[in-house]
Amino acid sequence: MFEWFLRLLKIDQDSLREIRIDDYRRKMLNAETPTEAAFYWKLMKREISQRSEEQIARMERERGIA
Repeated sequence: MFEWFLRLLKIDQDSLREIRIDDYRRKMLNAETPTEAAFYWKLMKREISQRSEEQIARMERERGIA
């Protein structure tokens, strides 16, 4: 049900993943305890590891490193 809404907003899975990564990064930096920061670090790492090869290649091209 949620997928149609994302398509309507023209948000793909890669974009959604980057939003989550940024959200976890922000929460990690604003964490009140090291335990909380570590929790968000793990969530962020998990999202980063799920990036597709196409997404990584596109990001490298956009940043001029490929």
